[in-house]
Amino acid sequence: KLGALSYQAVMIFRWIKLLFQVSHVYDHLIMNPKSSPVSLKMSQLRKWFRPILALFALGFSVWFFYSVYVERNGGNDTERIGNSADDSKRLRTEVRTWFRKTFPESAARADEQFGFFEFEASEQVDSKKWVLLAHGLDEPGNLWADLAPALVGQGYRVLEFRYPNDQPIHESSVFFRDELTSFLKSTSETDYPEEVHLIAHSMGGLVLRNFITHPELLPSSPIASSSLIQSFIQLATPNHGSWLATYRFPVELRDHLFKDYGFDALLGMVWDGAGEAQIDLKPESAFLEELNGREFPESIYWVGVAGIGSPVDLKKFQTSSWIKNTKLSQTAGELNETFPELFKGTGDGCVSTESLRCPDMNALYFVEGTHRSVVRDASSKTPPAIPIVLDVISRN
Repeated sequence: KLGALSYQAVMIFRWIKLLFQVSHVYDHLIMNPKSSPVSLKMSQLRKWFRPILALFALGFSVWFFYSVYVERNGGNDTERIGNSADDSKRLRTEVRTWFRKTFPESAARADEQFGFFEFEASEQVDSKKWVLLAHGLDEPGNLWADLAPALVGQGYRVLEFRYPNDQPIHESSVFFRDELTSFLKSTSETDYPEEVHLIAHSMGGLVLRNFITHPELLPSSPIASSSLIQSFIQLATPNHGSWLATYRFPVELRDHLFKDYGFDALLGMVWDGAGEAQIDLKPESAFLEELNGREFPESIYWVGVAGIGSPVDLKKFQTSSWIKNTKLSQTAGELNETFPELFKGTGDGCVSTESLRCPDMNALYFVEGTHRSVVRDASSKTPPAIPIVLDVISRN
């Protein structure tokens, strides 16, 4: 418990930051006189809004990390909707179906955001070498802003697959096949690809791996030819699951609240799935057990890129002069066994290196980056995974 609480203290500020972002949405919708009338009572309540958010962030962070800690050490099951994971997925999907029937116009507008989208610069590239990109869970956008231009610069036609990333992973794989089939049907023979490379970040790597290995998906797609898919690159993918994904509600808020305002933004939390993906992402879930039990095709060059640059450096904490000779140092070491994904050297902050590793991989690379910065860096630096990606697809 002491170890869990020490980590909670490190992470509390992240939840506070997130909820202060929510407060800016509140300001826009309620307190901005240009967008909504401001009543006297609402103005009086405003001064209490941020303190309440801070208190909520503190309580939520303590609950969040303690719950994960308990589960990782053989305690309570995190799946509390229904009596089993299967029941929960079914109930969540039924809720999503009800919303689609009740609000069809909003659902239709949301569907326009999903499918295959070609990068503008890529449209000018006359190439039969295609790269298909797939994002991960609750991705807010702009993930491929560094990689896509680099690929186009090397002469590849680049398309991004966008999907309801919170729905069951298998459902996303089926959607990938169907959308790719539709896209290729509209492609002329002169533009048809001669080679295809698949690149995915985080959970997107499970979506594409399931597409490749499932007996009813790749064989029924237009790219079923064994020679068409040349390589498959997973960037920070949890092939063996992620415990933290079970508690992903704050990330869901980030995914939707800051994209748009209004009713569609609220329902966006339903249109991209009802949380079924978090059940599939749980270690030893039925989905992962089945996926990891399948053989991967030898004809496809499979590469994993793992980030080891988590900002939390446990070794520095353990060897600090005021803690290295205390019991807390040993407790902190045990914490690394519980949360390997969260510490520098063993994880990227979200996914551990061991969760990515698979025996059938042709190559595995370790880079100094966090879960997202392995492929997307807001500074002018080149993300560490990009040179690896360019090298792999050029050789395959």
